Amino acid sequence: LSFHYSDRTGVLTSGPYSIHKDTEDFVRIIVGLTLVDPEYLGYDTTLSVYKGVGEVTLGDNTVWKVLQDISADGSVQGKGTMCFEVEHLEKKGKTCVLKDYWVAEERGEREVNILKRLNELGVTNIPNIVASEVVQADGRDDSTKYIREHLKGEKLENINTEASKSATPQPIRNHHRILM
Repeated sequence: LSFHYSDRTGVLTSGPYSIHKDTEDFVRIIVGLTLVDPEYLGYDTTLSVYKGVGEVTLGDNTVWKVLQDISADGSVQGKGTMCFEVEHLEKKGKTCVLKDYWVAEERGEREVNILKRLNELGVTNIPNIVASEVVQADGRDDSTKYIREHLKGEKLENINTEASKSATPQPIRNHHRILM
């Protein structure tokens, strides 16, 4: 038996694991996975969308109603870009597009900075940035590096990554949002 963890960065695997030799650890893992809060399993608790409608809470605690799903990348790894048409709950009629995505750490805020600069220059026919943020989870930036740092420190001596099979290292990804 082996355990696999998959996120926007890639896959980690524990290697061979004996449930007969390490029964107590196995039970702890199963019970832990069933009782843990959703945000620790990777769920975004600031975004609640079902069949294209719901709501999203931004870092400044403003709540936006999700009117429709415009686009969603269904993959587990990579950017995971989702776009929604949203409406400010207190300012009825004010609609925007919310882009929710995971960006490689080294790319940071490049897209937002380019769009803001173009807005400042008065370039037309491009989105105007209303707000942008790095999504917060448990009081810190939402990033694939936290769980990976924790898992590497655990009793997973045989931990492997898909990156170890290739020469290209997997990028750490941070969770971003742009409201335009």
